[in-house]
Amino acid sequence: MDKKLIHLFTITNIPGGPQSLAIIEDDADAQNGTFIHWWAWNIESGKTISKDQFLVIEGTNSPEKMGYIGSCPLSGADRYCHFKVRALDIKHGL
Repeated sequence: MDKKLIHLFTITNIPGGPQSLAIIEDDADAQNGTFIHWWAWNIESGKTISKDQFLVIEGTNSPEKMGYIGSCPLSGADRYCHFKVRALDIKHGL
């Protein structure tokens, strides 16, 4: 596992009380089945998460590398990546 600084997007309206957040970005329409582009956890939930730097722990994506990997659709193919954000009641030390 690796800790990195991520520049991505803004998450607002975080429900009260979670200890941390987890994010998974996947592409269920990928040619060889669901492709995990990025997953991260232990994201602080006590403030707005934004494109500014925030510290996370990242997992291994579908190419078995750490960190984010962008989509690479076939020529002319539309891609729909899904971002799933989970509010967690603990901090995971996976």
